Amino acid sequence: MSEELLINVSPMESRVAVLDNGVVSEVYIERHNKLGLVGNIYLGTVVRVLPGMQAAFVEIGQSRTAFLHVNDMRRLPRPTAVEEKSSEPRHHTKQEPRVLTSMPVDRSAHLAENKGQGTHNVDSIAHDSGASILSHSADSAMSGMAKIDVEPTGLREKQSALADESANLQNDLIDNGLSDSSVVDKASFETDSPDKVGNAITQADTKPAPIKERQIIEPPRHELIQYRLHEGQKILVQVTKDQLGTKGARLTTNISLPSRYLVYLPSSEHIGISQRIDNEEERLRLKAELAQLMQTVNLTGGLIARTAAERVPVAKLEEDIYYLVQLWRTIQARKEASAGSGQSAVLIYQELSLPLRSIRDLVHPDTEKV
Repeated sequence: MSEELLINVSPMESRVAVLDNGVVSEVYIERHNKLGLVGNIYLGTVVRVLPGMQAAFVEIGQSRTAFLHVNDMRRLPRPTAVEEKSSEPRHHTKQEPRVLTSMPVDRSAHLAENKGQGTHNVDSIAHDSGASILSHSADSAMSGMAKIDVEPTGLREKQSALADESANLQNDLIDNGLSDSSVVDKASFETDSPDKVGNAITQADTKPAPIKERQIIEPPRHELIQYRLHEGQKILVQVTKDQLGTKGARLTTNISLPSRYLVYLPSSEHIGISQRIDNEEERLRLKAELAQLMQTVNLTGGLIARTAAERVPVAKLEEDIYYLVQLWRTIQARKEASAGSGQSAVLIYQELSLPLRSIRDLVHPDTEKV
């Protein structure tokens, strides 16, 4: 695959195009009257601190003040924001629930048994009631016979009327007993729900589950922005996003300095490898060599190997490290020199122009010509 890099610079703008086999794959345009601010490093002045937003506005010499959020500042690792914990179990005086396990019961046999018992009970009640009525009629008859000696007239009429009355009462009782038996069967069918015939019945109130509460853990006091910044304070910041419309630029205090193969992070201790390098052996090699070079140079901070660092010899990586170290020392010297000045904002480092950035970032061994 042949690759070409075309660069065109005019008084109004600069244009860069990347060609892959004669086809344009990337185009970059930068207008000279409106240069981007991304990558620039300023020594700004804090204008206002907003504790409610955990943010601050910083004057960097532009038409609008820039925005700095507490998450874009170097700070200690925060603990987990949301922690779940169970409240203490409540004390109950009720008995713990007991579950009784029973053997499976045949439903048809259960209903037939209940029906048979209900009919038997009604028949026995009717029989007992009939027997009591017959005994009562017999007693009445005996009392009537005892009255023969006193009142012999109309005895047969009274006995026949009493017998008819007892027979009617017995028939009514039997009829009522049969109807009640049907009611009993229906009630037994309705009450035999699966909850009572099933395998388990809970006889006590269940114990309520423990209530889970969420507690928001506030960050430590020294990590809040109102305790880290104050109005009028000088602070070294880098632009991460250009201003757009009425919104100012976005800032960070985590400075990053790019070179051809590496990115230097003065405020970090991380050694990273570009995700585009997918060869595991190459990733391990770069990480080991960068760690050894940092110990050799006595470099504090972190490094990230860019995609262009793949299969690059150690000598090239070492040259980049020395360049980044010298650049960071220059930035610190300018910061100290500008701290005593009365200016509210000073440009400490400006990112390279588009043609120079293209040569630094886009040229690689597969590039045939520029």
